[in-house]
Amino acid sequence: MKAKLDHIVHENKAKTINSFWFEPEHPLDQIAGQYIEMSIPHDKTDDRGTKRWFTISSSPSDAPLFSITTKFSRPSSTFKSALHKLKIGDSVSISDPMGDFVLPKDDTIPLIFVAGGIGITPFHSIIKWLEDTKQSRDITFLYAAKVEGELIF
Repeated sequence: MKAKLDHIVHENKAKTINSFWFEPEHPLDQIAGQYIEMSIPHDKTDDRGTKRWFTISSSPSDAPLFSITTKFSRPSSTFKSALHKLKIGDSVSISDPMGDFVLPKDDTIPLIFVAGGIGITPFHSIIKWLEDTKQSRDITFLYAAKVEGELIF
């Protein structure tokens, strides 16, 4: 399916970590913590090609929009360069959400979330979903980054 870029949020002062907010042509059937495959056709692709997997960093309650959050380094892959060059209104192709890195159905199970750097994205989706739906879980959350400026959300 197609998804149109709605807006971009710079998640850190250095603007090296950005959330890209898209509006899909059809509502996503998303569970917090899932991921998508995104395709951005572009010229002179590197050996990794035109597709990447991204965790959906937004909550299902943010619908109709959804976001992916990624870190840009230098040099960037041709895919990340193409993503960074997208303009508001540009379209990308995405798969349906998939994956089972989601909350257990039994809400009495205590959980430990451990994330480093940009690996926070599925936990952000899950925690925001819990807040938005006024649910409570016993969660211990440990989060670290190489430098303070890369701590996001």
